[in-house]
Amino acid sequence: MAVVNANFSCTDSLTGENNCREEQSTSPGVAVTLAGVLIFTTVADIVGNLLVILSVYRNKKLRNAGETARAEKQSSASEL
Repeated sequence: MAVVNANFSCTDSLTGENNCREEQSTSPGVAVTLAGVLIFTTVADIVGNLLVILSVYRNKKLRNAGETARAEKQSSASEL
């Protein structure tokens, strides 16, 4: 006697029909690879943001970069 392990997803539509289909499970290798990519991306984002914060903290010229850009936009608008 064989043991069958299947997951079924059944959705009821407005017509009352029962649409059951077997769900496809993700293989462990694909799940581990996807998890690794997501973890790497998250860590890279955090490290990159920390580097930007550190750069702005250490370099005073970077602290007012937004004000400089805003002043340039205002001066270019006034030239029109």
